[in-house]
Amino acid sequence: MPRRRRPEPPIYTFRVRILGGYDAPPGATEVWREIEVAANQTLADLGNAIPLAFDFDDPHLWSFFFSGKAWDRATEYALHSEANLLGGARPRAAGRIQLREASFPGTTGKKEFLFLFDYGDEWHFGVKLQRVTEQAESGAQYPRVVASQGGSSPSISRPRRRRGRSLTAFSTASLVCDTPPGQLIVRAHLILAQPFGCVSNGRF
Repeated sequence: MPRRRRPEPPIYTFRVRILGGYDAPPGATEVWREIEVAANQTLADLGNAIPLAFDFDDPHLWSFFFSGKAWDRATEYALHSEANLLGGARPRAAGRIQLREASFPGTTGKKEFLFLFDYGDEWHFGVKLQRVTEQAESGAQYPRVVASQGGSSPSISRPRRRRGRSLTAFSTASLVCDTPPGQLIVRAHLILAQPFGCVSNGRF
């Protein structure tokens, strides 16, 4: 198992809210989480933490789009960086950019951008940098949820607020197949997810 990276300040706090998704129930857009991530962690750490924060129990491919527009390749950071079979730019790998290196949108870096989870069902989340804290909490594990409103997805029903729930549960290999728009074949990837085990999920 890879050694856990010691968190380095500053700590970035993001407000993540549901914008919509396949079979999203009424009231889903009122659900949000605040997630803290350390400066030396990557966009992939944030991207992996978001589905866990909303209790999605099936791992899928995902991408950030800093323009706020889905499938805007020019501003995409993806879990996996692959060339599109129909041509166009290869998305940048989210795992290769630390938060301290990311140029978040807006003049102050606090403009909301898009996180798209599951290329088939397309759950959309608005992500906005809320604040930057100069010190890390001693002994804290990042990423972690520090505040929330609304219940879990997809059944969004249980109101709750949590403080300091760690989102570092990824460990077991799972097989996921998703097909984004314009892709002619199903793509298979091994990604990390816990406690879901090995899951095969085909999108055609």
